[in-house]
Amino acid sequence: MEAYLEVALKEIKQLKSGENFTLQELFKNYEWESLDIMKRTTLERMFLHAVESGEAQGIIILKKNQEGQQVYQKE
Repeated sequence: MEAYLEVALKEIKQLKSGENFTLQELFKNYEWESLDIMKRTTLERMFLHAVESGEAQGIIILKKNQEGQQVYQKE
């Protein structure tokens, strides 16, 4: 799961300042779909922790969307 977290953290650098995103949007569709629900949930928790702990700097936690996915914003 650490490798997937690293992919997500690297993809953040490609986002523009002020851009909103979900964790899923940081992956190619086939990559995300290849993860089972338990791995997705684990990865979502790991990413949220990385943002809260400051490991993923410059990210703001917003409200969840209608699908229940956590939404973030790049500062």
